[in-house]
Amino acid sequence: MTFSTKSLAGSGYVILNVLKGMNITGLLAIIAASVFMLIKTTTDSSFFFFDAVTHVVVASVAIFLIVSEIGIFSGYFARNWPLLSLEHGFVGLASAMVVLAMHVLACLNKPSNSKEHLGMAFWRVVIMAGILNLILGVFNLIASFAFRNSTLGITARQVRARGAEAADLAAIQRTASTAKSMSSRITADSSLKQFRTSTKEEYTLPSYHSPSPEPQQQRTPVSPSLYSRATWCSKKKFFGRRKESVGPPLPVNISAPYDFESQFPPTIARPDSTLHPSRDTESETHRWRADR
Repeated sequence: MTFSTKSLAGSGYVILNVLKGMNITGLLAIIAASVFMLIKTTTDSSFFFFDAVTHVVVASVAIFLIVSEIGIFSGYFARNWPLLSLEHGFVGLASAMVVLAMHVLACLNKPSNSKEHLGMAFWRVVIMAGILNLILGVFNLIASFAFRNSTLGITARQVRARGAEAADLAAIQRTASTAKSMSSRITADSSLKQFRTSTKEEYTLPSYHSPSPEPQQQRTPVSPSLYSRATWCSKKKFFGRRKESVGPPLPVNISAPYDFESQFPPTIARPDSTLHPSRDTESETHRWRADR
């Protein structure tokens, strides 16, 4: 069952606060029962210390739950024990009260906690604390689901603390959370867009139509006379070591084929080979003339 009107929230405010007082009373009864059983703990067994520590722990848990029900240190409970804060219902409290009640009732099964050993007054306090907390745990569990509104995000603890104003405060908080989520989403989108833009600018692929590189300055050839041939030797290995040349490599210039006709015009005829001195029959060598 969920409440849909402020009148039901107002009635729930009264009912839950009455139940709150009963919860504190039941937890005080748990503390009293634990103290009585601690006092009546027998030392017949060598493990009585652990029995006494169990009663101390149960009383400490009951005190802790009372502090959460009073409402002090709400910030501490919201940070460290959220099941006992305003953001949650009474499921955690009801479960703890049921466990404590079962433990107290189970202790009556021991011979040291019998009616004869505890006495009629103490025994009644112990059994009353167990039954009362068992019933209150069930009531808290029912109230946690009866006075909540899952659609509006209102818990039974908020109804107990704020009454009819819980719906209005829930609407305000829901609007604020929606606006905050939208602003955070916008901020995240803008940061993502900026990141994509910067990444795109940083990691742009090179264009296939990039401008041609600037022509490099032509180097003037070095005259071969500046270096000796010994310094122009290529890299050679000498006993496993590579010896590098000191100077730059020689420029290799291959000349064009020799053109005889360009050097000697065709107007000049070649002398007759018969007129060569080697073909002369005379023993004395003499000069030959072209007009002979």
